[in-house]
Amino acid sequence: MEASSQSSTSSKISTYSYHPASEDKESWQRLNLWLSSTFILAVKEGQIDLDSCLYRASRSLGLTRYSILAEGIDDPELPAQSQWVDRRQPEEGFNLLAQAKGKKHLQLLILLGSYYAFQPGSYVLYKDSVEHYLSKAVSESNKCSLAPIPLQPVRATLPCA
Repeated sequence: MEASSQSSTSSKISTYSYHPASEDKESWQRLNLWLSSTFILAVKEGQIDLDSCLYRASRSLGLTRYSILAEGIDDPELPAQSQWVDRRQPEEGFNLLAQAKGKKHLQLLILLGSYYAFQPGSYVLYKDSVEHYLSKAVSESNKCSLAPIPLQPVRATLPCA
């Protein structure tokens, strides 16, 4: 049996460096938000809703909720115009909606509906707003013969989903 001092043994453990989640590509940020919000829900054993978990995960990770709320909306200008989402100032969204027409109007209806669907305590406090904006979006989508609207994240929070 040979003995050697610890100082002569080279360590293969690298040092850890922090990588902010906000520097990841958008698809990884979205995945991180979903996983983190689900984790928070599991840790709390269902004591808070997924909407509250998403909000808390977003704040904790320093990531915008926009990537999840607007999933499927392909307007490259909309993210820059939708910083109101994380500032929690939907009045700015109302102003944009009042000025928008066509596809942009439809996208803002979806975004406002998603915004209210994922607000903490949304079902109790914002049920009417969620139904109002998303019903108008469905109606407008059918009237304008636009592509089906992407409601995957919102459907997951509705009681009948």
